[in-house]
Amino acid sequence: MPRGTRTRRSNDKTNEDKAGSADEPPKAHERQAYDAEVEAQLSAVLATNRRTATPFVVDKTTREASRNWDRFYKLHADRFFKDRHWTSREFGSQIGGSSAGDPASPPASATASTASTTAAGAKRGGEDDREEEARFVAGREAGESGDGDGDGDGDGEEKVLLEVGCGVGNMLFPLLEADPKLKVHCCDFSQRAIEIVKAHPNYDAARVNAFVYDLTSSDPPLSSFLSTPQTAGWKPITTISMIFVLSAIPPQLHASTLASMVTLLRHQLSLLGPTLPDGTPTRGHLILRDYAHGDLSQVRYHTKKDAGWAEPSLLDAQRPWYKRGDNTFNYFFTRDELDALARQVGITGEVESIYRTAVNRKRAEGRQRRFVQAKWTVEP
Repeated sequence: MPRGTRTRRSNDKTNEDKAGSADEPPKAHERQAYDAEVEAQLSAVLATNRRTATPFVVDKTTREASRNWDRFYKLHADRFFKDRHWTSREFGSQIGGSSAGDPASPPASATASTASTTAAGAKRGGEDDREEEARFVAGREAGESGDGDGDGDGDGEEKVLLEVGCGVGNMLFPLLEADPKLKVHCCDFSQRAIEIVKAHPNYDAARVNAFVYDLTSSDPPLSSFLSTPQTAGWKPITTISMIFVLSAIPPQLHASTLASMVTLLRHQLSLLGPTLPDGTPTRGHLILRDYAHGDLSQVRYHTKKDAGWAEPSLLDAQRPWYKRGDNTFNYFFTRDELDALARQVGITGEVESIYRTAVNRKRAEGRQRRFVQAKWTVEP
């Protein structure tokens, strides 16, 4: 196992098995030890229904990616994903927000919002359940503010974040609420998503610079959107976040996309100089969270009842690359794959595998959600 890597795994017997019993219902978000039997069963499931889409379908879906995301947001607006209140506590000072106090407890302002959003999400019962994310606040970085880890700013000072793939602001607005000094550049592939962000009642042009951008393109460069009359006086970016972003990009572009983010962040950090006023080295962070190999949503591609005759979801026989029913992309990472990408682009840090139980309370079923999470250090 690479140095600095931590793994969290659970031993639900399969992603589709019932957990618990009538006397002891399954517990949501429970983490347990790694179980080789689970992995063997999972491998057997993923080895079935390996039909792949035709090259024509892959090419068409790739060309129409922006249109597909626009359709997604036209249908769902800001109702599909839950607000991500876990981010400031999970990643600590790197993306702003209060991290003091009990790491297991959200800020008072976030508690009511999280509760109401969770209830709404339970009614929808959508596949992309975000409740476990709201509870994924282990506090690994809690209390990190001001610890001199070189995040580019001291405790209580203004921080500037670049959120790529911001969607409709489910992470953006909770972060702004939690940290009044935080400023954010944010972009998304979908024009409609950015329109929804700018129409949000809490959108403040003095603190948010939202724009449409294709991360897989370099023309025009992303940096050209960061220096505007609106952002005059903002400090350089010290953190870039990619939350459920890389999985929406074709896998052959993962390395180049990550490399472009590292290049941009290094340039921004160079504007701060080699050291901070307190003498500590200038460093920034690239943080990522995405779907992991064996997640419930991947299993469903291989077990759905119509899998035998429907148009294949699998886009590549050699890689875990799929298209959803709405024709947006999905990809499932391993920890080792992210470690290799990090080495390829010249960054170091910690990658975690997060395995947890998501519970269907109506059916008393426990199923496994799997995510990968990384916090990489970037130097000028």
